[in-house]
Amino acid sequence: MSFQRSTPFLCKQCNFCKDAERVDGGAIGVESLEYRAWFCSPVCYQLKRLFQGDSGLNRENKQQLIKTYNNCFIKTIGNKDFHVADINEKRVNRMVRSGQIKIIKDLYSNYQIDEDDENS
Repeated sequence: MSFQRSTPFLCKQCNFCKDAERVDGGAIGVESLEYRAWFCSPVCYQLKRLFQGDSGLNRENKQQLIKTYNNCFIKTIGNKDFHVADINEKRVNRMVRSGQIKIIKDLYSNYQIDEDDENS
């Protein structure tokens, strides 16, 4: 495996937790045609499905996912709750603006073809 030596590092951003993982570091996860997005783990994918209302899970599994969300994706500091996805998104946006990383589109994203590319 080769590692990228220069910045900005190419990263993918999870559609649920909004964290970014370097592509050259193995950014394995779940590509979803259903959501046209990449998820950093099966848990993030299942949580997205749960909150979209189409999880297909039984009641017990839904309750376990909700517990996972409450334990892992909400941080309470003082009397205030912070969602980890919001914290991650702000951190990733700062890194993109400072030129440390670049978010690449997932496999299923739509993109526009430039006229120059069409004529080549």
